[in-house]
Amino acid sequence: MDHVIFPERLVIEHIPAIGTLNISSAPRGLEIWVQRLPGARATTKQIQATVDEYSGLPNACEGPPPSREHVCIGVGKYEIHSEKVVQSIPMMVDTASLGLAAKTVTVRVTKNWGGVATCLYRLRMTGTRVDAGLP
Repeated sequence: MDHVIFPERLVIEHIPAIGTLNISSAPRGLEIWVQRLPGARATTKQIQATVDEYSGLPNACEGPPPSREHVCIGVGKYEIHSEKVVQSIPMMVDTASLGLAAKTVTVRVTKNWGGVATCLYRLRMTGTRVDAGLP
């Protein structure tokens, strides 16, 4: 990303089911991870506890973190049967109140709709820009 932000929503866009012969490669389950930057007020444990509480699931993210500095801040599903091809997944934590700013975001696809590969057409992370004083 060009700027450091407090992530708020992941916006996913995919080709509509009627626009393809095989929609099985569309993403289904997704995890959103951010790398903690120096200065985050919350610890990884505090962030994970908030995510677990929000989702109602212990360890809402299925896989291991991409690195020791990464924390899971969202899980969601892309719904191929929706009329909307542009869908949005809100983060499960208030990243601004936790001081969890991010310059990079990792999106992990955990499931697709039955295909042997997964196609990601367009992903956008939206959020509030952090003051220029952070790295």
